[in-house]
Amino acid sequence: MKIESRLLELCKRNVNSNYLNDRLYRLLFSEDLYLMAYENIKSNTGILTKGVSSYSMDGVSMVRIRKLIKSLTDESYQPQPCRRVLIPKTNGKFRPLGLPDANDKLVQEAVRIILECIYDSSEGATFSKYSFGFRKGLGCHDALKSVYDQFRKCAWIIKADIKGFFDNVDHVVLINLLRKRINDERFVRLIWKFLRAGIMWEGQFQKTLKGTPQGGIISPMLANIYLHEFDQFVEQMKQEKGTITIPSLEYGKCVAQKKYYKIKLKKLPLDDKHREAIENKIVAMESLQMNLPSRILKDPDKGEIKYVRYADDWMIAVKGSKAFAEEIYNLSHQFYEEKLKLSWNQEKSKLIKTTDEETEFLGTLLCFRNRRQTKYIDFVTRGVKSKKRSVGINTLVLNMPKQIILQRLKERGFLEFKNGEYKPKHMTKLLSLSDYEIVQRYNAVTRGIGNYYSFCNNPKELAHIKYLMSFSLVKTIANKHKTASTNIWKKYGKNITVPSADNRSTISFTPIESFKRKPMNFKTKLIKNENAINFLFWELRSKKLLKDYGCAVCGTHEDNIEMHHVKHIKKTDVKYEGFDKIMGYINRKQIPVCKKCHHDIHHGLYDDVALKEFADQIAIRIGIKKPV
Repeated sequence: MKIESRLLELCKRNVNSNYLNDRLYRLLFSEDLYLMAYENIKSNTGILTKGVSSYSMDGVSMVRIRKLIKSLTDESYQPQPCRRVLIPKTNGKFRPLGLPDANDKLVQEAVRIILECIYDSSEGATFSKYSFGFRKGLGCHDALKSVYDQFRKCAWIIKADIKGFFDNVDHVVLINLLRKRINDERFVRLIWKFLRAGIMWEGQFQKTLKGTPQGGIISPMLANIYLHEFDQFVEQMKQEKGTITIPSLEYGKCVAQKKYYKIKLKKLPLDDKHREAIENKIVAMESLQMNLPSRILKDPDKGEIKYVRYADDWMIAVKGSKAFAEEIYNLSHQFYEEKLKLSWNQEKSKLIKTTDEETEFLGTLLCFRNRRQTKYIDFVTRGVKSKKRSVGINTLVLNMPKQIILQRLKERGFLEFKNGEYKPKHMTKLLSLSDYEIVQRYNAVTRGIGNYYSFCNNPKELAHIKYLMSFSLVKTIANKHKTASTNIWKKYGKNITVPSADNRSTISFTPIESFKRKPMNFKTKLIKNENAINFLFWELRSKKLLKDYGCAVCGTHEDNIEMHHVKHIKKTDVKYEGFDKIMGYINRKQIPVCKKCHHDIHHGLYDDVALKEFADQIAIRIGIKKPV
């Protein structure tokens, strides 16, 4: 049976049954699964980064894949330890990353595809609809939109910080959670091997008795499986302790009385002695209405519970009393300690009153307006003047944290902090690039900030960031040419329009699109989460390249066809050498070659080949160009 049919059957069975039979492990014996896994990861940024061995993804072949399958068949496969590297964080600390070996990346991606079909299939997802991290088709904007839709009018927010989540995942708990859905012990043993593979740190092997390495392909999926238990726990709390809100009877009476007095006042003559008393009653009703909630809890002893999670970063919003919010906080903390064997950072984990303190989530500030900001505005309906509340109590707005963004730009070298404020400075790391590429880099940073905070309620702060970045750009180009910034403004204009090296195109500094307030402008991906299923029915490019086309250089068909990789492909202002000229011309990061040609490429034996003619031949052989 083909791997497409097997995985599709697996997804359908996932909907109807909690257990999978012992044939699950056999899916790992399919060559097509590994070709699909290679197709998924072949263009990743760190795909050529080596683990503890000398292997990398450069040189992947069917021979290599078949050896992997053979070792999985007799269960002799043993993952290599992950190579540990430390990545600096903004707070001065370091985040440990584990870099798996090249062969382990292929197997991990194959396992991840199967787990995605089981837990996150379009046929019937296991994961909660309030979980957004590491899921296909979902991102930060989806999570923030859910926050905006759910958290308005809430009184309390529970925000917890987990101490080193990825480093402290309990292996026994995780394996037991996997066994709830998977009844194939060979498949479970394979995941256990990945968990206990260990790490190499400064040449020394260290056992991994807990945790999943950050940087591993399978780690995000295992993290979601682990924290899915907390998602279910929150849903259970909603059922047992949660309630709903209903219209407030007192508020409704106040609105009705105010309307009655307004109609009565309209009918009275201007010189009537009762007008002043009625006007005073209307003012009293407006004042009372302003301080009354329009909706109240159906059960006063319970509360309304809302929840959003992105990876290990989550929040619970509570509409209810402080005692009820504290109860939810304690129950959540207890669940983490007893069921998940994880600890909270007590300094960063807290119960927040929404109107007293801003809350940060996914780089965005959640700001709740208090009563002093509640006001009435005049408006006219059908010729009748009236008033209504423009901003209610606990109304939520999402703001961009300007100071955090400026600090990050300073750490990256775009800005400096001088005399109590942030000022633009030249970017030293970019001085070796051309003017065209420098503008490209600045555009990428500025556009990224503008796109991410497209929904913010303080868009004018984006204008200030754009202003600082434009001056930093001019200072960088001026420093490169050893001239004054005014000369750069005169040369390239106010939009900083720079031509390419061949003068065929130009590029301008891209301003942030708009500074208008668009509070619901979330950039969500409106696609259906089909996971791997639709992709499996596509005609895989990697399958053709490794099995059908043969060597792209000499045209021979051998069993040991390998994939040659390059790190980056750029066409503008880049000077290629050797065979990279060919790859740059056909705009490909991988092409199939035989073992002999692969050896010649890495030893620079193609420097004198005519670029255009040879590149056209390769493009025709791998099917991206038709013969003339």
